[in-house]
This record gives sequence, structure tokens and C-alpha cells, in this order.
Amino acid sequence: MTAEPNEAAVRLTGVSKTYGRGRTAVAALRDASLTVMPGELVAVMGPSGSGKSTLLAVIGGLLTPDTGTVVVGGVEVTALSRGSRARYRATRVGFVFQSLNLVPFLTARENLLLMASLAGTTRTAARRRAGNLLAELGLEGRERDFPGQLSGGEQQRVAIARALIHEPAVLLADEPTASLDTERGYAVAVLLAREVRRRRTAGVLVTHDPRMASVADRVVRAADGSLTETADAKAG
Repeated sequence: MTAEPNEAAVRLTGVSKTYGRGRTAVAALRDASLTVMPGELVAVMGPSGSGKSTLLAVIGGLLTPDTGTVVVGGVEVTALSRGSRARYRATRVGFVFQSLNLVPFLTARENLLLMASLAGTTRTAARRRAGNLLAELGLEGRERDFPGQLSGGEQQRVAIARALIHEPAVLLADEPTASLDTERGYAVAVLLAREVRRRRTAGVLVTHDPRMASVADRVVRAADGSLTETADAKAG
């Protein structure tokens, strides 16, 4: 099930998550609420320990919040069993991380096809999507190259293509440009924003860099587990 055009693709309501107990307890998220529409990219900024990564983990079904609800693409993630959450991650979520986790002994194309197979995409559809994605992201002719034969920016583009191959409801990107220089990092951020809007996928980008955040539609500030939204990323 996917969100309707005028319905939020991602909706967090009153989400809290605490690590530890008693005097050592740390509140990573405090009554956090957030909505992201289809085709919208939201940048989340804040210092280390502000809850940014926990936010992504909760949306991605990697962590279960203590309180609150998370709905993504019409699926109430917080109500899923452990097995169902694994299926949800494979089919409804695209992940892009700073450490790209590309399989080094698979070509760029094979990295995409592996993700597609895990999501249950048919082989014919996966091959078609992989070819289209790699071409759209400027990697035509590099399909048979291994990650070690690609530049850092090219590897990041493969990672973005891999995250989109199964047409997820939400794309989660955690500092995806941190290992790139400013120029290449900005180019990757622009590309990520373009693909989110083109494919009507909800996007959440965690970054420390205001320039990368400027490509987003909105900026959410994270501090001490709380989220505060600004009206416009460009204004921020």
C-alpha cells in the first residue's frame, strides 16, 4: 500500500525512545512528531546525540519506539511483528548511509539486482529498473564496474540507485555526502533531491552541512530528542 498524493507518506506521532534505565537513561527522542509528503525531501540537522540517527532507525523499522506511532506508505510500522518489520525494510524503505556498504565483489548492476531480489522484484523488472536507474544517475557504461573501480561520487550514486531499485515509500539518507568533498557532495545531494521528487518518494536526509540541507524542501532541527521544523530549507 502506498500513500495517496495528498496523504503523508511518513507520519510520526508522539514518538519517544529512551536508551537505558534509571539514572543512566538517555532520551533519544521525546514526543517527536513529523510528516513527510510524497516527493518531499526533509533535511534533519542537529548536533551529535540529538536523536537524528534514532529518528531514521525508527522510520526504517530498525528500532521500535517506546511510545507513539509510525506510519509509512500506509503501513503502521509500530504494529508490525519482528518478521514483518524485516519484510517492511526490504520492500518499503531505501537506505543510503555514509558507509555505502556496496558489495565489493559485485558490479554496480549486480549490487542493484541483489537489493531487488531481496525485495521480491521480478528479474525482468529488476533488470529494466537497474539499467534505467544507472543511466539516469550518469553511470551508463559503468554497469559492469566493481565498486573499487568507481570514484567516491560514483559509488554514492550506485548506493542511491540501489536504495531506489525496489521503488520504496521512503528514502532514508544518513550523512550520505560526508565522505565526499564539498563540490561532489553537493552534486550528490542535488541528485538525491531530484530523484525523490521525480519518483514521488518521501525522503529524509540527515546532515550536518547547511549547504546539503539547502536542497531539501524543509529543515527539521533536532535537539535533545525534540524536533522543531522550519518553514523552508532555503530560508534556513
